[in-house]
Amino acid sequence: MKANPQEIDLSRFSAFWGLFFAIHVLLGIMAFAAGVYLVWLGGNLSSGLALIGAGAICVFNGSEGLSDLLRSLTRSKVMTAMQQNSRG
Repeated sequence: MKANPQEIDLSRFSAFWGLFFAIHVLLGIMAFAAGVYLVWLGGNLSSGLALIGAGAICVFNGSEGLSDLLRSLTRSKVMTAMQQNSRG
């Protein structure tokens, strides 16, 4: 079950979450590359395919997290601007 995008607020600790999701994407790319290396040069098919799958999932999760973070930051900036406009 996917969470409602309006309920997700990652903007409070945006530096932490940005670093977390960026490292997630980088580790996924490294795992994917290691899996390709194992299948292509090492000949170890099962371990290589497992690394390729894990890397793909890691990249997907990291990119989804980064997109949620950017949406959250945009939404918080819009909400702040709306609150300032309503006061003034």
